[in-house]
Amino acid sequence: MQIKKSTWGLMIGLFGLMLFANVQTAFAKEAQMDFEVQMVPANSQVNRENHFFDLGLDEGQKETIQVKLRNFGNKTIKVQSSLNNAITQIGGGIIYRPTEVGIIRETQQTLMDVAAIKKADQTITIEPNAEKIVSATVKMPEGQTNGMIYGAWHFIEYGKKDSGKNSSISGNYAYNIGVMLRGQNYKVYPELKYQTVEPIVKNGHPALGIQLNNVKAMAIKNAQVKAVIYRQGLFKSKRVYQTTNVDVAPNSEFTVPISWGYDQMKPGKYTVDVAVNGKSYWNLLPMTWHFKKTITVNSQQANKINKESIQKPANKWAYVATASGVLMLVSFGLIFRALRLTRGQ
Repeated sequence: MQIKKSTWGLMIGLFGLMLFANVQTAFAKEAQMDFEVQMVPANSQVNRENHFFDLGLDEGQKETIQVKLRNFGNKTIKVQSSLNNAITQIGGGIIYRPTEVGIIRETQQTLMDVAAIKKADQTITIEPNAEKIVSATVKMPEGQTNGMIYGAWHFIEYGKKDSGKNSSISGNYAYNIGVMLRGQNYKVYPELKYQTVEPIVKNGHPALGIQLNNVKAMAIKNAQVKAVIYRQGLFKSKRVYQTTNVDVAPNSEFTVPISWGYDQMKPGKYTVDVAVNGKSYWNLLPMTWHFKKTITVNSQQANKINKESIQKPANKWAYVATASGVLMLVSFGLIFRALRLTRGQ
């Protein structure tokens, strides 16, 4: 009888070992936004079905645009207000940043050039269950403007870290409302041009960044992108990047990244083949661009990128799994031996 109890003890211990091998702990907090932003339609709004400012202004014309901020929480909040330019993020997709990096200036002006927010409306204090109207001014440049000038009006409430001793969670709550000025010559078509290919680090991994420039002041909508890189030589290799339904900002750089993952980039000659199929924003006309180039990555470039990239982590779980397997075999051996002793009695 004593041996039977020890058998059950070994089996329970083995079950406990298997259970704790898969335990994962997570902490989460549900956050709720306590303010909202509502656009007040502008006098020069072209399409009133759009939920962003779609403005048709004459040369040199100035207009004030407004939004309504509402605090529906039970605490006083502070909201920061700023104007940002539209740029294209790596891999595609329009984002809004207070920068000119990634913008092809030429003669076209940006939203930050033609719009301004007075200081009093850059930081807005709103009492609980209250509303406030804030304003910005926009001015169409003198002379003919082609296509669009595009960006966003950005609002953010910076969250405070929780007071709990074990908490490191804070939340920032943000809104963007698009601001587009239609030029007098609005109906232009986007145009992608090949610029260069450079080794880059993407998400900590070696990559080649294919830079295409949208040199016109018109956005590309719902683009499908496929880029392939072949390494020339005896040991050929192929790497592919694909994405769908991405937008490209007007007058912006568009970098298509092809990652090496945890592999090391090798010097040599590469053939780059990239195709982009998208639509002109203003009339949704399908458009296609295709580029095929041969580039060379030298040893210095490859070594630099490889050193800046993260290394493939050791698979510690393989050691844990091996140790667990050995322990399980030992446990089953003890159980089997105990059962034999039990039968022997």
